Amino acid sequence: KYLSISFLSLSKENIKMSSNNNIEVEQLELTSEAQQERLQHEAVLREMEIQKKAFSVVVPTFIKDIHAKLRELGEPIILFGENPANVRDRLRLCLARIEVYKQQQQPTDGSIIKGEADNIHPGAKVPHSQHQQQETKYTHASKELIKVRDKISKYSLEQSKLRLIRERKYRTAASILWQRSKDRGVPSPMSEEDGGGKNTKEETQEKAKEEEHEEDIANILKMNQDCINLYSHIRKDMNLESSQYGGDSRPLSAISCDYFPSDQILSDTNENNSIWMVATGGWSGSLKLWDAKTNLELLGEKAMAHEDRIMGVALSPQSLGGNRMLASASIDLSAKLWKIISIDNPSNGDGDVEMKGDDDKKQQQMNNNIVELSHLKGHEARLCKVAWHPTGRLVGTTSFDHTWRLWDVETSSQILLQDGHWKETYGISMNHPDGSLCCTTDYGGVIQLWDLRTGKSISNLCQHAKRVLCTDFSPNGFHLASSGDDGTIKIWDLRRKGKNVLASIPAHSKLVTELKFDPVHGESLCSSSFDGTVRLWSSRDWNMLKVLRGHEGKVMGAGFVNQGKGVVSVGFDKTLKLWN
Repeated sequence: KYLSISFLSLSKENIKMSSNNNIEVEQLELTSEAQQERLQHEAVLREMEIQKKAFSVVVPTFIKDIHAKLRELGEPIILFGENPANVRDRLRLCLARIEVYKQQQQPTDGSIIKGEADNIHPGAKVPHSQHQQQETKYTHASKELIKVRDKISKYSLEQSKLRLIRERKYRTAASILWQRSKDRGVPSPMSEEDGGGKNTKEETQEKAKEEEHEEDIANILKMNQDCINLYSHIRKDMNLESSQYGGDSRPLSAISCDYFPSDQILSDTNENNSIWMVATGGWSGSLKLWDAKTNLELLGEKAMAHEDRIMGVALSPQSLGGNRMLASASIDLSAKLWKIISIDNPSNGDGDVEMKGDDDKKQQQMNNNIVELSHLKGHEARLCKVAWHPTGRLVGTTSFDHTWRLWDVETSSQILLQDGHWKETYGISMNHPDGSLCCTTDYGGVIQLWDLRTGKSISNLCQHAKRVLCTDFSPNGFHLASSGDDGTIKIWDLRRKGKNVLASIPAHSKLVTELKFDPVHGESLCSSSFDGTVRLWSSRDWNMLKVLRGHEGKVMGAGFVNQGKGVVSVGFDKTLKLWN
């Protein structure tokens, strides 16, 4: 129930009063360890200031002028592996460092230049000066945030209890199956006459245990067989089924897929009318809804939903007031919440649509209207991604202002502004099955895991070489997939401490735009990339199952539909494609 922030407090002095009312000041010396930490802290702050200053530094454009300036500064004109853009960035940092040191008027003795903080070792002699030490202070959270965290805690405890009970049952059943396979066909090392084998009591206990978990054993066997069949169909039978022009003059940039029961999207409660809905957003600022069960039939659209490019869309996991919702984020500094309003579906009793004319057909295609519900403003820079909490009552957004924010859907108000990233914040995932964790990524290659119940950062995952753009939680609750500019997919085991990278997959030759686990059973993972492909991976051994090629250029996003047996992707070629 508290927010953690850092502040700086001045070092203390011991003040004594003598008998003649003169003030004697006794200065307390810092230990060498404290002085070392202070200098390292100052070096980090100075480097952050240099990085910030570099954005406003003016540097030459032509390579000859850049080399001349580097020679003037006494720097090498080129380093091994550098291209002209890298050389220009290095010059920018050099000029920014000079300006920062001039402003701070650093002395020659005891100053910290680039890389000097790494050379400070325990026991080194450092000069003493009255500087600042870092401390931590906690401030009270708002009442609204405390209430929200209480609700999240109750929800997560209930969900985690059910998940752990199910996991224990499956583990026990799996151990029984393993023991059966181990004992099958293996003779006892000692005959019963020699006193070998198991006694009657042990056999009775094992039989009782097997009878108790017989249903769980059957479920595991069915699960394994379904997984084998799924992988076989993906490898052999998954092909391009439908391709639709997105109806947009600019590329499609975002996609979200979710299952909509008939009672949440249509007035007709016929079960056959349930659909897998696909929401897409484009650079033109428009939103569209599609039905993945009917070869990507257009269900509804909202032109000019935003004033600029849409970077992220997300369908709500739960209905609110009888209607499902849609969230969108744009570089116009705002996010919006949309309500999907359904109208009567003009179909006969068999579910077949009666098309009498062009007007009826057009009305059938637009049987879901998108109505703006609220406008979420507060970010100071362009927005990147948007995500729903599993309760359907909270929305999270990320932005280039280095923060991510949490919004209350019912009141359309901001309840949490969280910093902690030193570079632009981009990706966000809140689809953890317990609803207790939130994952955010930034352009510095850092993944932050947050506990939504306490507001604390519980882990920093730093294994990517470049920007991290996307993450996704597995339905099992303890696996996290991440990827970005380096084209590598990393699988993290959240149960481990320290070395928690379970697998590192060299997945794509270019940056990865989207990662999604199969939301039904989590047996497969799909990834989309700028290399023009969508790839499917097994979540049991992390081997590749299928490469889907069809887009002419970059693939901007992908997601699972049809109980995990289909994939929908959107591309820079202004099309969306259905693979079944």
